[in-house]
Amino acid sequence: MPQTGMALETNSNLWGRTFNTFSTKFGSGGSSGGDGALVGLRGAAAAPLASDIGGSIRAPAAFNGLYALRPTSERIPRKGLRSTVPGQISIKTSCGPVTHSMPDLKLFANLILTHPTLPFEGSCLPGSWREVETASRKLKVGFLLTDGVVQPHPPITRALKESVDKLKAAGHDGKCTFQPIGIRWLTNASGRVQTSF
Repeated sequence: MPQTGMALETNSNLWGRTFNTFSTKFGSGGSSGGDGALVGLRGAAAAPLASDIGGSIRAPAAFNGLYALRPTSERIPRKGLRSTVPGQISIKTSCGPVTHSMPDLKLFANLILTHPTLPFEGSCLPGSWREVETASRKLKVGFLLTDGVVQPHPPITRALKESVDKLKAAGHDGKCTFQPIGIRWLTNASGRVQTSF
């Protein structure tokens, strides 16, 4: 894990850079890139509790060809997890598994959320695992190609368009595009607040 986390790569002064499982020309993602590389190299069946604030479960899974779940904060128990900012409650960490397949991901989530000690665990909300039927009706899916401030790389735009095309081919409504309101104003206001201290 990189020092202090919060990076989409895994590089530390202590251990060096963690590379992608397919090619050492690429990174493993981060900040849980070690989990992604370990599972991707089949050194572990799964990484049961990677942590995530801004993509640290999802990016290593995507970079290494894996499946991951970033549940709502406090849904998965975090007992024993150390934080770089204890007491910080405005941006909450979420924990979730990284696995080789969707059935493995479902199995891990089920095992964690149905564990008999879960009702006595103070680091997460009580809950349960339930199977939900797939919706039989057509879905209306919204997508955003750009926020008007940051342009995604061409492969990202292509992947978004391909996803919309596949949804339409499956009979779903992929026409629901939307534009964010005032994103440039929000970005500027946020910058002024952050630099005013």
